[in-house]
Amino acid sequence: MEKQPIVFKSTHRAKFSEIDLHGHMNNEHYLSYFMDHRFIGLRENLGWDLVTIAKLPVLFVVNNVNISYLKPVKADQAFQISSHVEIFNESTCTISCTMGDEKNIYSKCEMKLTCIDQKSRQVSEWPKELISKFYQGVSDA
Repeated sequence: MEKQPIVFKSTHRAKFSEIDLHGHMNNEHYLSYFMDHRFIGLRENLGWDLVTIAKLPVLFVVNNVNISYLKPVKADQAFQISSHVEIFNESTCTISCTMGDEKNIYSKCEMKLTCIDQKSRQVSEWPKELISKFYQGVSDA
């Protein structure tokens, strides 16, 4: 049976300060929303606030981001972001994110993260007990 990833969901609204001269959200803000969304998801789905994250035995370091801009997010427009872990490899993982609403997909993002050991600051394997937190109904053992 294939493991089902937990899907993080959050709702946002394009702010006045993020709007460019064309009346839509400037590209530079998309990554901020995707990054904030992931930390909101960690807090709301796993109960990991920033203090808890700092105490984990590993760090998550984003080493590659690919954003596809499909349709513009307009001024003061509400949108949702959903994301999930696509795959865990030995020391990396891939996160798939989608920004949109009921009718449209505005942007997609693929993030690659590297696992770093908290003490040595060296690339490390993902701890199995940590990986299990990102899947529905998977125990730590």
